[in-house]
Amino acid sequence: MSKLAVKTLSDVEVNSWASNQHEFNGVAQLKQVFGTKRLEGLPARFIYMSNNGVERETTGSLTWYDARADHPTRTEYRLYYDSTLPLQKARAGDTLLITFDASGWVNVFIIARGTQLANFLISQLGRIGEDYCIVTDSHNVSAIESALPLV
Repeated sequence: MSKLAVKTLSDVEVNSWASNQHEFNGVAQLKQVFGTKRLEGLPARFIYMSNNGVERETTGSLTWYDARADHPTRTEYRLYYDSTLPLQKARAGDTLLITFDASGWVNVFIIARGTQLANFLISQLGRIGEDYCIVTDSHNVSAIESALPLV
């Protein structure tokens, strides 16, 4: 992995009562990672982690797209996920960590709020908010990778 993205999940991204979209809001930061071209069927691993380690894991796919593609002046990028077991366990306030491996897979980690791993990420990166933080510094990327399970 050469870069990763991290943020705090919001209600609209994970709670079916707030939204049924199955999307992570993309905003400008994720364009640094995925670009501006529509990408469909990206192979993905979805992993939910608590202090007990990996609780749920499955594979699926992601689609990166501009929800306002037909609008002449506005863009609104989103990362669509299929409904998966790990994401059904996710709650607002949990940490979303997106990594990329050499074989082309996108790894989507959901890390429960208040866990040792979530606190470690905060110690490495500082405050993690609802806007993405794109990490490209090799020291930080390596430190975070070493704390993750092998996928």
